[in-house]
Amino acid sequence: MRKYFFSILVIILFSVELKAEIINKIIIKNNDRVSEQTIINFSKIKVGDDVSDKILNNSIKELYDTNFFSDVSIKIEKNTLIINVTENKIVQSIVINGIKAKKFKEAIFDEIKLTEKSPYNEFLASKDLVLIKEVLIAQGFFFSEVSSSIINNENNNTIDLVYDIKMGDKALVKNIQFTGNKI
Repeated sequence: MRKYFFSILVIILFSVELKAEIINKIIIKNNDRVSEQTIINFSKIKVGDDVSDKILNNSIKELYDTNFFSDVSIKIEKNTLIINVTENKIVQSIVINGIKAKKFKEAIFDEIKLTEKSPYNEFLASKDLVLIKEVLIAQGFFFSEVSSSIINNENNNTIDLVYDIKMGDKALVKNIQFTGNKI
């Protein structure tokens, strides 16, 4: 019985395949603005590293967290790490239509996350719509409408982000009435 158990244990131990390879070379594909060395630094993998699937997954996460890339894939072929990226477009300018007062525009620019010359991220853009609406509500414009549009500049891989705002009427309190005599 012991021999049988020992034989099964040995078979199981040797049948488990651990994927780890030593990286001899790193190739970066499809980068345009972000330099190869910057991508390598963000990936946190160097030539000579012994990498596993967990390390590769962490590298993909680190690259996505930079917001520079809309797609990242990593593969290893013959001890060569190949990192393939698709860069996010850069926000060339942000335009706010429908607001004339400078103080409202400044309040909006102070709150939104996307800025000029930053990588465009659709998730952040949708959050910015909510933030703009909240800024307008704080200023008394409860029934404002906010929408956004993108103008692609294909010649330099950038976009112009346009926010169209219909402020509506400002909510005002005309009078306050108290009923009862208790505080």
